[in-house]
Amino acid sequence: MDTNQINIGYGGFLQFFDGDRADVKQNWFSSKFINYRIDNIDHQVRSAFYLFKAISEFKRQHPSLAVKLHLHLWGKIEDGNAQLAHDMGISELVEISGPLSKIENLKKLESMDVLFLPMEIGKGDSKSLFIPGKVYEYLLLKKPILGIGGDSDARNLLLESRAAKVFEPDATDRIVDYLKYATEDKNNLNFAPNQQLIESKSFDHLADQLVNVFNQC
Repeated sequence: MDTNQINIGYGGFLQFFDGDRADVKQNWFSSKFINYRIDNIDHQVRSAFYLFKAISEFKRQHPSLAVKLHLHLWGKIEDGNAQLAHDMGISELVEISGPLSKIENLKKLESMDVLFLPMEIGKGDSKSLFIPGKVYEYLLLKKPILGIGGDSDARNLLLESRAAKVFEPDATDRIVDYLKYATEDKNNLNFAPNQQLIESKSFDHLADQLVNVFNQC
């Protein structure tokens, strides 16, 4: 990869959403396999739409910097995302590919400069309490995280880790500013993580905690 290029990556399931909430249909994969899909949570944020929108605006405002940006999406990426990138005029900045093995997925994540994390948000006064396993996976990779989502336990954990910048879905201008900051100088991505918190989320640490619980029974 070009050392001057900023590579943003996401591997996993990513639904298609084009911003038209009047025609949102529950996706078959999610309804069959994801049991936390409830009415008071906005699941449409778990899509590429809001990042695509920000990248499109970033390209319009800063074309000379936009050529340094590359978004990699791989896994179960729903049909429609490639066309959406084309329609938004950013197809040359977006690469979409299929699922990888667990080891290949990890290697590709490790090769990224920034990890993209779309998250559910609560509707109205509701707060999303769900913390995706991908949050822990990302934290243990010790990479800067670009999160898009609202008030949630997942967002609070990411912010506490000091590894992530998390933006509201409609904060397009702020996401554009972040992309500009990142592409101006890769050193701007350096961060000082909350190492103690991140290590506390490792499998070994959590397993030890579970063993201690059983030992006290």
